[in-house]
Amino acid sequence: MFIVCSKIEHITKHNKNMSRKFFISLPISLLFILLLGCEGKTPEEFNNEFEIKFNQCFERAKLRCENLNPEACEEKSKQRCESFLGTKDNPIIK
Repeated sequence: MFIVCSKIEHITKHNKNMSRKFFISLPISLLFILLLGCEGKTPEEFNNEFEIKFNQCFERAKLRCENLNPEACEEKSKQRCESFLGTKDNPIIK
């Protein structure tokens, strides 16, 4: 009987250690995933990169305007780029 109780106690301690390790490793794993998601960029770097991409898109879209006045061309180009990239306040993350 003592051997059986000892084994049960050992299994119980083992399960407690496993659950403790799991709950310690879970936040570390989540933090690692979040750090990978930000690609190591600060918000300022992300905003600067977004502005560069948006301006490049805008200039390419303006080249595609045919038979439109300049104001309509700029509005159409802006809408086109916002549909692909989003806005500075609400970017589309790819």
